Amino acid sequence: MSNIIKEPFGKLPEDLVYIDVGSNIDFLTGPTFDSTKFNTEELGTRLSRGINITRGKMRWGKNNTQYWNDDISSLEKYQLTKNDLVIGMDGSLVGRNYALVTKEDLPCLLVQRVARLRNNNSLDIRYLYYAIASDYWLNYVDVVKTNSGIPHISNGDIKNFSIPKHSIKNQKKIAKILTNIDQLIKNTQELIDKHTSIKQGMMTDLFTRGIDLTTGQLRPSIEQAPHLYKETELGWVPRDWDIKTINDLAVRVGSGVTPTGGSEIYKSEGVMFLRSQNIIFDSLKLDDVAYIDDSIHESMISSEVFAYDVLINITGASIGRCCCLPNGLGPVNTNQHVCAIRFSKPKKEDSIYLSKVLASYIGQNQIYTLNAGGNREGLNYQQLRSFLIPWPKNSKEIDAITERLVSIDLKIDKNVDAVNKYTLLKKGLMQDLLTGKVAVS
Repeated sequence: MSNIIKEPFGKLPEDLVYIDVGSNIDFLTGPTFDSTKFNTEELGTRLSRGINITRGKMRWGKNNTQYWNDDISSLEKYQLTKNDLVIGMDGSLVGRNYALVTKEDLPCLLVQRVARLRNNNSLDIRYLYYAIASDYWLNYVDVVKTNSGIPHISNGDIKNFSIPKHSIKNQKKIAKILTNIDQLIKNTQELIDKHTSIKQGMMTDLFTRGIDLTTGQLRPSIEQAPHLYKETELGWVPRDWDIKTINDLAVRVGSGVTPTGGSEIYKSEGVMFLRSQNIIFDSLKLDDVAYIDDSIHESMISSEVFAYDVLINITGASIGRCCCLPNGLGPVNTNQHVCAIRFSKPKKEDSIYLSKVLASYIGQNQIYTLNAGGNREGLNYQQLRSFLIPWPKNSKEIDAITERLVSIDLKIDKNVDAVNKYTLLKKGLMQDLLTGKVAVS
């Protein structure tokens, strides 16, 4: 028998032993329902199918929720209650489809091939939830699941999962610590969502109303002051703005090439080589960046990119993702999927402004229009050069708009960093507390 099956959490300290879930929890699976009585019209009681269970939450979408439209008086034992732990037993997400039932999920019925685990006196359900949410459970499922056909686990697989036996008092403490971190992550993610929503509205206002440099505020709306605006191909914009094309603004629009040999020639250091996966909205993603040596870089010198070039993906599913190349990266080159737009006199604020316009509805709608009806997502240089950009005549207004957008980005980035930090902290604490490596305090 695999050690992962016997001891999923590894060797435990002497004061801890393993207990199996099945002997220490109220376990139940659902019955078979008559599917002819299912409906998607919100008539009756929701059914907790595996498709509704993913990584800690029940998800009730309009297209994935079914209801049981019949009498449930004989189904009392299959009615879920708050804090039941449900685990889906089939599908590609097996091992990852688990959730604690909340008040908002009720009323809800347990269905076949979904397991319900409920508190008893020897095992705290939230402690068990975090054991199931751990990598130890995933590793165990990878060993015991059946891979022929649709991957699945059995009742016995769940019941035989062994977890460290902390005292009930310590189980509750562990669950409380991890719940607090989850709440931190949730609160911070809500801040990210809030600032992202604010940013979207801000971009719409800034790219249609701009900033009155005498007041430092948005210009009055067109309804309030129609004399301040003019109608253009992009709609109404301030009267003292131009509509320019990228061709008007840029001295170079071009992409790189993929060196002969493909990924075989990539190095762990040298000249940074940017690919489409490295270009995301508003920044670079460099955790998997490739490098090429100086000789290959020299052979591709025409596609070298420089600080304050605007980089945009021009092919594939990531088409339209764009950012301003920051200063200080050293020599950088790109492949054929990444196009560089270069100003004659590159300026940080101008480049950020252009990248924000391209990332906004203004740029993305033009990409969508050019690709509508096509079989392949892609832009050529001529198309990109034709893009229309609202351009304030006063460079100080561009600077002011850019400053506001960068400010909201910094707030979002700060909270993204916090979520990543809390997530790593949670993972480390789960490992240390569940296994008894660190005493509960």
